[in-house]
Amino acid sequence: MSDKTSINNLRDTDNKGFSLGIRSKMLIYFGSMFIIILTMFGLLYIYGIPFTNFRGSYKQEQSKAFQILNLFADLRKERLVHWMDERRGEARMLSESTMIRPHVASLLPLVNGVTGNGFQTELQKEIPYQALTQYLNLVKRIRGVYDKIQIADASTSTIIASTHNKDIGIDISHLNDSFSKILHQGYIEIIKIDKDPSSGILKLFIFRAIYTYDDDKASAVLIMHINLDDFIKPMLHAGGGLGQTGEVLFVNQDVNILTTLKYPLANGTAAIPLEYQIKAKPATLAAQGDEGIIVAKDYRGVEVLAAYRHIRITSEMGWGLVVKRDLAEVFAPLLENIFYRSITGIICTLMSLALIIVIARNLSRPLRRLSEAAREVQDGNLDVRISKNSSDEVGILATAFNSMIQQVQNWNKDLKKQVNARTAELEAKNAELERYTYTVSHDLKSPLITIKGFLGLLEKDAVKGDIERVKKDASRIHNAAEKMNQLLDELLELSRIGRVVGVKESVSLKDLANEAVSLVRGQIKELGVKVEISPDLPVVYVDRRRFIEVLQNLIDNAVKHMDKQPEPRIEIKARQDNGEYIYFVRDNGVGIESRYHENVFGLFNKLNQESEGTGIGLAIVSRIVEVHGGRIWVESEGNERGSTFCFTIPKKGEMPDHDK
Repeated sequence: MSDKTSINNLRDTDNKGFSLGIRSKMLIYFGSMFIIILTMFGLLYIYGIPFTNFRGSYKQEQSKAFQILNLFADLRKERLVHWMDERRGEARMLSESTMIRPHVASLLPLVNGVTGNGFQTELQKEIPYQALTQYLNLVKRIRGVYDKIQIADASTSTIIASTHNKDIGIDISHLNDSFSKILHQGYIEIIKIDKDPSSGILKLFIFRAIYTYDDDKASAVLIMHINLDDFIKPMLHAGGGLGQTGEVLFVNQDVNILTTLKYPLANGTAAIPLEYQIKAKPATLAAQGDEGIIVAKDYRGVEVLAAYRHIRITSEMGWGLVVKRDLAEVFAPLLENIFYRSITGIICTLMSLALIIVIARNLSRPLRRLSEAAREVQDGNLDVRISKNSSDEVGILATAFNSMIQQVQNWNKDLKKQVNARTAELEAKNAELERYTYTVSHDLKSPLITIKGFLGLLEKDAVKGDIERVKKDASRIHNAAEKMNQLLDELLELSRIGRVVGVKESVSLKDLANEAVSLVRGQIKELGVKVEISPDLPVVYVDRRRFIEVLQNLIDNAVKHMDKQPEPRIEIKARQDNGEYIYFVRDNGVGIESRYHENVFGLFNKLNQESEGTGIGLAIVSRIVEVHGGRIWVESEGNERGSTFCFTIPKKGEMPDHDK
């Protein structure tokens, strides 16, 4: 299969299959690269770099939120514990105050003596009562915390002093079990959050035993009322630091809420404090006495970040504190940041893709033109050229392509010229071969005819017994055979020229001429020919043996055609013509008429048939000169005016060696 067929098959295969252009490939490759890089940077920005200290914005935001929640939880717990310590200290101070105990001790006998509907009126007249009431109101006003401060008789469960005069004489034995528990030995203080029976408001109650005698039995009970909504709830307010969804939960040890929830329950109803038991994990852990921070669902079923703390009030009672914030709000700035980063990344990607399209178009257009031009060249159109629109690499490629096509076109023209020249040369060789064949067959027939004729005569003379005639016939047959042998040897020598060429070397033409003259010294002496060799003959690059043969044949030919020249002379010299050396062998013999100049180098062409030789010598000379890349011709005016055989020899490196 030829190369063109293979290329056409590949082209057909490419046209049938799915193929992407450079523009599409650049768009896909670079677009994919940008998307992968942006995605990778996004993931690293969000989740961090493995095995490094950079944890990512998600972990950083979560850690920041955890720190804020922990700080809020610790501050709220510390504030609440401090506040409770203050209240308990005040309760202890009042119960042990010298302003309370003596007046209670003085008032209790009077209380036991007053009965009936006039209890409140009669009691208010007593000086101890007035002093107690005045003191309790002073504490309430100064502290500004308490809703009520009461003192109840331990034996009758009756209020004997209060900051609210209407409470005097009320029986409080029904106030859960707190009042009865405080009267038992071992209980000095009881703290409890419960509803006030008279108002239904959720309050913090602090019960403190008052001992007026030296025995261990409490004589009275101090009861301090604190409205949770007025004081504890503001104290637990989340504030702006927890955002819009921040909330602080307060639960008792049974996980019942003690403050109003910020949001309704999942079913849309509002939770009632002290009645609703919360099931959220942070609140449960806080009520159990654990502390920490967690990501979990709250009472609404919403994911939150929650810091939970436990506030130990007594050995039997504790409260749970939960500071929480919606996970969505915590990561909202991060998500917004990611959103805007993503938008920016998408815009940058689109701009990059647009730039890639422009670049790919600018690259693909000249490459497409180059491809189309290459296809036209493949189809044989060597006149196609690519316009150069830039000086960059693409422009350089276009210039190189045009130069390559121009070179190919020049090579193609040179090749056509060489083919035409070779064709003409081949035609000339064929014509020469035809002449050669004809001449050889004609000239070889002559000795054969002679041999054949004299063989018949030899037979007749032998029959007659004429010995002298037989000897003459045999001599003529021998001469004809020798002539044929000489013809065959010279023809063989001629055929070998061009196929068997020795190694070329640089040698002085003067030395070659001297060697050639020495080979024909006998003929030169016999005729008294004077040979003049120019001393300034240059160095030539030839096959030494073959070129001695050239000079020998030319000298021998000159000697043979001296005729009766009284002063025969041969010159071997050189001249320059337009910078080219022309070497020549000149004689002053009979000369050659101009009509025979073209035929003199032909095979068996003898101008004088009576002369010695076969007529192959000059053909051998012409062949050797041609093999060396030179030219040979004859210059002569004829009519006894001599002949000049001229030839040229290329310099070293101008023509490749035939033996390589």
